[in-house]
Amino acid sequence: WAVGTNCCNQRDGLFRCGEYANIHARSGLRYMDQERQQHFMSAVKQAEAAFGIKAKHPLLFTWLQDPLAMINTKVASAWHFYYVGVGTFFFTNLFGVIVALMAFSRLGHL
Repeated sequence: WAVGTNCCNQRDGLFRCGEYANIHARSGLRYMDQERQQHFMSAVKQAEAAFGIKAKHPLLFTWLQDPLAMINTKVASAWHFYYVGVGTFFFTNLFGVIVALMAFSRLGHL
């Protein structure tokens, strides 16, 4: 099932989501957002009832030209977030160690 938000036009019934107008778009990326997935599953159930079809295990996809580029972008973003977190943790600990060293060095002089 191809999914998206605000894609269906009530007047003409056409589905226009993702890169629908891109003539080079020939691939899909599996939709994994758990929050919105429940809404899409209810739409699948409505389609089953309306058109008399059965979807035992529906898979949801977004329409894209290059899904690997999107995945690579998300992976790069995840690595960036990871490195920022590690750097923040390191400098926070470094600051704590410096403060502790200064405090303990003053204790020895009292």
